[in-house]
Amino acid sequence: MKTKKAKLQYQVNVLDKHENISCIFKGISIFVNGYTDPPASELRKLIHLHGGEFHIYYKYGTTTYTIATHLATDKVKKLRKGEKIIHPRWLTDSVKAGIRLREDDYLLYKDGALQTAVAKRLAVGNFGASKVAQCAANDPNFVNNFYERSRLHLISTLAQEMKHYVNELRENQSNNFPSRVRLQHLVDENFANSPKETICHIDLDCFFVSVALRTHPELIGKPVAITHSRSTEGAGMSEIASCSYEARARGVRNGCFIKEARKVCPDLICLPYQFDDYRHISKEIYAILSGYTLNIRAVSCDEMYVDLESLCKEMHIANVMEIISVIRSEILTKTGCNASVGIGNTMLIARIATRHAKPNGQFMIKLDDIDELIKKEKISSLPGIGYNICAKLKNAFGEMNLCEDLQKVSINRLQNLLGEKIGTQIYNMCRGVDKERNFLEKVVRKSISCDINYGIRFTKEDEVMEFLGKMCSELEKKLHIARMTASTITLRLLIRAPDAPLVTEKYLGCGKCDAITRTAHVNGATANKAVLHAEAKKLMKAINPLICDLRGIGIQLTHLNEIPNVSIDEQPINRNTLTQFFSVKSKAQQHIGKKKLKNEEDIALELALKKSLKESRRNRRYYKKTIHPVYRNYFEDEDVKAEFLRILQQSNN
Repeated sequence: MKTKKAKLQYQVNVLDKHENISCIFKGISIFVNGYTDPPASELRKLIHLHGGEFHIYYKYGTTTYTIATHLATDKVKKLRKGEKIIHPRWLTDSVKAGIRLREDDYLLYKDGALQTAVAKRLAVGNFGASKVAQCAANDPNFVNNFYERSRLHLISTLAQEMKHYVNELRENQSNNFPSRVRLQHLVDENFANSPKETICHIDLDCFFVSVALRTHPELIGKPVAITHSRSTEGAGMSEIASCSYEARARGVRNGCFIKEARKVCPDLICLPYQFDDYRHISKEIYAILSGYTLNIRAVSCDEMYVDLESLCKEMHIANVMEIISVIRSEILTKTGCNASVGIGNTMLIARIATRHAKPNGQFMIKLDDIDELIKKEKISSLPGIGYNICAKLKNAFGEMNLCEDLQKVSINRLQNLLGEKIGTQIYNMCRGVDKERNFLEKVVRKSISCDINYGIRFTKEDEVMEFLGKMCSELEKKLHIARMTASTITLRLLIRAPDAPLVTEKYLGCGKCDAITRTAHVNGATANKAVLHAEAKKLMKAINPLICDLRGIGIQLTHLNEIPNVSIDEQPINRNTLTQFFSVKSKAQQHIGKKKLKNEEDIALELALKKSLKESRRNRRYYKKTIHPVYRNYFEDEDVKAEFLRILQQSNN
């Protein structure tokens, strides 16, 4: 049999081999399992043309990939460590892109584990849809896999990480700015006053694309988009997260679907996300800025504000534009990413200036030029003004596009239409006034949430309740990272609309839905997944949805309180019993509840507690504190003393 296999292998890969036209798959060998599109014969030709090897028989340790669209359950159970099952689109899309694409976004199975996010996206048609959905819902790693591949989760998480990073830098400030040596040539000996325009809005151009082009320089100048889907058939329902300016010139826009983008740009090259690289490069950019000043206001992973006023005063530099040129050059050299920068006297003006700086430029709006320039700005370009507000303004005041049109509306009319706060804010912004925000104000989170609106296809209530537990575990992690507790929980469900089809256009997407929310208050602030899970289950039962119509689940936590230097495990789940008090322990001590006291100690402790309680009730000078996991602190609360005394008395009787 070995001789036969060797003979076939030689015949297929040597005698029948076509002349190579590229080396994309050099060192790669494939084995095709079952039905594929394109078929095995086409895949064999494709792998040969581009430097790879085709195996008639699979050989563990030698064959690099098994090409398949799905595997039987028995075969999945028999997968061994190192075995990779990959979708045929990896081959076809790599050939079209002219490079070997990352395997992670095409793997169906790896080391015997289902790559659920990929399997759902690449499934052929609706074959086994309900089974795939059921597997995804019951997969213990579903929530983790979802967030690992969630663009919105990444953006939100990175934004919070960068804000914490900036706060830590500012708290540990040493007034040592090593990068300022690069600005020595800008020192003005005749410096008198600091310039008025020192607020800079820094925005990385096509950040996700720029990161991808670092490893694919051959694609520079071509229409490139970053998305989960690499479909070449023009039917992709994945959204484009970021696209190059070459793609934008062809009509492609961020947020549009792949199928729409390919209609206007058939040769669009789609590349996968590189989440780890985004985090690394984003932090590197913030580190570069901190070498000049710590007056940084983090917005997101690729956007931030910097105030250069103190730098200008301390170094006697009057030319802010030259400072920005040096900083942009350093960012490009160290990260390979282009940054556009707007400069003004406020954050609003700096942000508007950035629109004039893009792409890959810098622009300053002088204080004296604000009044004239703001009049010609589009209302929709003002921060915080989206489709809904524009629609309200149009319905109330007629067609208006520019700020000079909006300036004709009185503040009272805007407040009546949009509310006092928003009305006043828009009235000021359309005049270039931005006086309500403190640049270095510490941003405190107001909510923490976990939303999953993809792949939700449950059939049983138990599955839903178990899934809520997984979401609460994710929330517990987020609370721990944020060092916060929450006292209010809101459950938000997306229910399939009555007129919506059972099978959504986007595979396992939410489709057209009705949103239902319920809110409850937790007894005492908590960061414990068990408490959150219990409350979430109560809310789910209160809503009592039709399980098969669930299309999305979200849990939001509000009324947050900071708890610095306290871990999740140190927080009591409940404050009703002594046992639960003592279930909280620190690393330096054991459970008090497990400590067996001698009779003499019982008596002495009982007398001490009686005396302490008597004095406490007489003086009424005590106050309840949050119980920390330290032995001596347990006896500072009168309720604890009373409960401990009761247990001692019962044990002695």
